[in-house]
Amino acid sequence: MTADEAFDAGVIALGRDDHPTAIASLLVARDAAPRDVEIASALETARESSGSRVHVDVPIPVAATDLGLLLLLVNVALCIAIARRVRRRLLVGTVAAWFVVLGALLTRVVTQPDYVVVVREGTKTYAADDVSSLERYQVTRGDELVLLEKRGAWLKVEGPEGPAYLAAGDAVEATRGNDVSETRSDTAK
Repeated sequence: MTADEAFDAGVIALGRDDHPTAIASLLVARDAAPRDVEIASALETARESSGSRVHVDVPIPVAATDLGLLLLLVNVALCIAIARRVRRRLLVGTVAAWFVVLGALLTRVVTQPDYVVVVREGTKTYAADDVSSLERYQVTRGDELVLLEKRGAWLKVEGPEGPAYLAAGDAVEATRGNDVSETRSDTAK
């Protein structure tokens, strides 16, 4: 699903007051185009409309322009150091630091998590993938939770109070790179 398709699906869902699906679609769009202001604005509107206070916030990946700007600044610093005939040790240290920073930025990988958006008000989460297990906490409609694992009719999520299990039918799944699909299960009621 492209950013435009996910954005359109999110706006349509927002128009139908289907906030969980809107948030899930707009999160997929944001992952595809993290610097798009229109997507960010629509996502914020959907979050405000849902009344949810739990959001998935992921770092924006480093863009090629960021790397280019950093390389330009380092090169200017090197040229100034050479022009001023700075001590050789300082010059060697600067060059070494330049390679370390460049290597770190080039190997930096920001992985976007998979996530789910809660569709039912007052949904309970559990300590294990069984309704007879200890209840952990409640999440509300529109809450965004990081998906850690799928286990049958259950989703292991990272919520506001730590990891817990959630019935798959209580959430819309927004997996990066895939369509937004509502997961349903007759056994998870």
